[in-house]
Amino acid sequence: MGAPYADQVRQKATRFAAVLGAHAELAGAPIAALASAEPPLGYRTRIKWVTGPGGVLGMFARGGEHEVVDTPACLVVTPLLGEVAGRVRAALRSAAEGPLGKALSAVDVREVQDEKGAPRALVTLVTRNADAKGHAATRALAEALAATPGVAGVATDAAVPGSPQVLGGRIEPVAGEAEAVDHVGGTRVLATHGAFVQMHRGQATRLSGWLVDAVRALGDAPRVLEL
Repeated sequence: MGAPYADQVRQKATRFAAVLGAHAELAGAPIAALASAEPPLGYRTRIKWVTGPGGVLGMFARGGEHEVVDTPACLVVTPLLGEVAGRVRAALRSAAEGPLGKALSAVDVREVQDEKGAPRALVTLVTRNADAKGHAATRALAEALAATPGVAGVATDAAVPGSPQVLGGRIEPVAGEAEAVDHVGGTRVLATHGAFVQMHRGQATRLSGWLVDAVRALGDAPRVLEL
């Protein structure tokens, strides 16, 4: 991100060619021009933030010690995701030493767009080793978030003890919508809490367009789809 975007594209293309070149059977494969993303910042439609002492909300620092670096102004997330993170951070800081601060371990936020391009968020609050008070505090935060602008629905999830995964897979919708339709170009995608998503909407639109064109090109012929 510290380099001009055109330089980043060239560096990525060089790295990709090097990866292929490491395999004899792929070394001579033709490589199409890299499809540049637009916009290069403020694009990410899903993010997972972890919590730290004192109401910190952000990402793990490099080094593997699980030190959390507060990220109040992330450059790659969409404005709505940044706003939702700000609301969670404010709640954590006001209750850092209470049940919420002890229970909440992470937050997962997914942005969807309606047919007119208006963004909304699906929020998942992840707890770890939460007691009854911690669960109650998390549920209260979920209900409060669901009542704020731009939030479609909020769910809770319990992390698996000892697992490196942020999400635990036991997702329980609490308030608002449990799923929402996301319009990606001309494609409608059903979004649920914690589900995978191609995070750059522009690139996801391009990918879905390629897929649709490839399927249409097949016609009625029973052949394998090659992408």
